Amino acid sequence: MIMQFNGKIVAVVVAIVVVAAGAGAAVALMNRSSGDDYVYDAKAQFNVYGNANGDTDINQKDVEFIEDLAAQDTIDYEKNKLADANNDGKIDGSDADYVKSMIDGTAKKLYYINLDGNTCSFNVKDKHNLIPLHRTVTRTALILSSKDPNINIIASDNTATEAEFAADTKLPGFTNLGSSTAPDMEKISNLEESKGSIVVMLGRSATFASNIEETFKNSTEVQIMRVNTWEGDALGGMLTAGYLLSGVGYKSPSDGGSGKTAWDQAKAYEKWYLDIMNVISKNTKDLSDEQKKTCLITYLGTDVGGKPFTEVYSSNAGNSLRGKGSGDYENTLLCGGNNILNKFSGTADANGRQPWTMEEMAQYGKNVDVFIVLCKGMFYSANEFQKGEGQLRECFEGYLSPQTSIYMVSWEMNGAPEPLQLAYYAKILNPDNSEIQDLDIPGIWSGYLNLIGYSDVPGMSWDKLSFEHGPIHTTKAV
Repeated sequence: MIMQFNGKIVAVVVAIVVVAAGAGAAVALMNRSSGDDYVYDAKAQFNVYGNANGDTDINQKDVEFIEDLAAQDTIDYEKNKLADANNDGKIDGSDADYVKSMIDGTAKKLYYINLDGNTCSFNVKDKHNLIPLHRTVTRTALILSSKDPNINIIASDNTATEAEFAADTKLPGFTNLGSSTAPDMEKISNLEESKGSIVVMLGRSATFASNIEETFKNSTEVQIMRVNTWEGDALGGMLTAGYLLSGVGYKSPSDGGSGKTAWDQAKAYEKWYLDIMNVISKNTKDLSDEQKKTCLITYLGTDVGGKPFTEVYSSNAGNSLRGKGSGDYENTLLCGGNNILNKFSGTADANGRQPWTMEEMAQYGKNVDVFIVLCKGMFYSANEFQKGEGQLRECFEGYLSPQTSIYMVSWEMNGAPEPLQLAYYAKILNPDNSEIQDLDIPGIWSGYLNLIGYSDVPGMSWDKLSFEHGPIHTTKAV
């Protein structure tokens, strides 16, 4: 999707601080595969078996959908795979009964499709201890656990030592497991003995702890959950994880539920997400290239230090243009930009780094209306960003037009808070669209802080995290 979402050189310097399928769905998401352009698809990626009709809930409508399917002479199993609620390889009346058990809370096991496309099982339990590995996963875990007393975060990777998470008093005394790609398995085993009911949340097996399933295959307490938190569809991952953790037997507040479960949080996130993204999609999806501002997007991995462009940038260095297969590139398209990287001759690698030549940059750079620079620096001060912007002006002299607008945006705004970054992109790329310009950035930020639980920590002062003091520093309003 997105969730997995660009002239006078008037620099707008943005430092954003974060503290920490079936038919019939109305959610327009962006499906991604490496090297391909994004495509809009009206399928919500809520990939829990039992979600037979493909919306973002499991309820009586799914029971009726399965009953109608089961009455047919032939069933296209692959098209209706999620209707196989009990995962027995066929769709019949027993699946309708299984969904009923999911609704009334008697189901003890759930099935879902994970980030790698594999069907996995999940044991339903009253309490869960979460171990999120990677900053984007930690954000998802914080949202799901922030109001649910039966879900606790007990460990993480080095992410949790970063400033945005160290400020969170909800992670006291957590166990540091080291790298997200190769976490300390012995420490997880020790937590299993002392805590029980552990859910390790992480990304794709190709990158993150590929041997962890094998390590804990005989454990009755450790479950591995690989769901989208930034890789294509953060919303789908949030919904899937939220349902697995507390959706079985869910009751709405009007029916006596607390309103504070992980599933409540996942649905609140869905509303927050769609309130933003529907505005952006509605106002940009039908624009022609001629109506869009031309743009390029790059990642700034190191300080340019006033060095010329030829010394800092290369197609395989940390400072590189972002191409097809990267969410960064696709987000400019989603937000109404005409990204002209398709004029460059190279093909992006698996990480979205786009090969290019100095000659190509000299030829096409002067046609760029907006140049977005992603940089590490969620906690940079306004002065630091202004210094960096000055260096960039010098660095790109002769390659970008004097009329090109340069914007610096925090790279770390991926995963759960990505719609906040996309609201900036949309405003930058559509300055004359009144509905997009009316997007309330302070309100969006406040909504995110509420979701992640930062507004619920008693006795804490959040001055540094407020809209005025933290998430945004600009030399020109966005």
